[in-house]
Amino acid sequence: MIGHEALEGRLKRSDSRPSGNTQTSSLGKSSLPRLWPTLVINPADDLEFARLARSLVENGTSPEGLERLLSRRFPHVAVHRRELSSERIEIWYVYRDGRWKRSGGDSAGSAQGE
Repeated sequence: MIGHEALEGRLKRSDSRPSGNTQTSSLGKSSLPRLWPTLVINPADDLEFARLARSLVENGTSPEGLERLLSRRFPHVAVHRRELSSERIEIWYVYRDGRWKRSGGDSAGSAQGE
């Protein structure tokens, strides 16, 4: 059973927003997990864009930093942090064209600028 002080400590620490993605060691054990936000990529079928965004996040950046780095190749990109008080994970929306776009179009649509 958890003591009152330990429970209070856990509740206080629960204010932080952990991510759904963690990095583990090669042994499959997570010593000190590195937490990354969950990315909601749009358009979802642009695999090159998604790979680039995820690799930049794994190297460590903020939503603003991710937007700045991606804008070198995708000038209309927009990155927004979802901020719902009841959520305990960090989620970022990453829009290649600056807004939601239906999947199925040109996978490199605005990479050259429109």
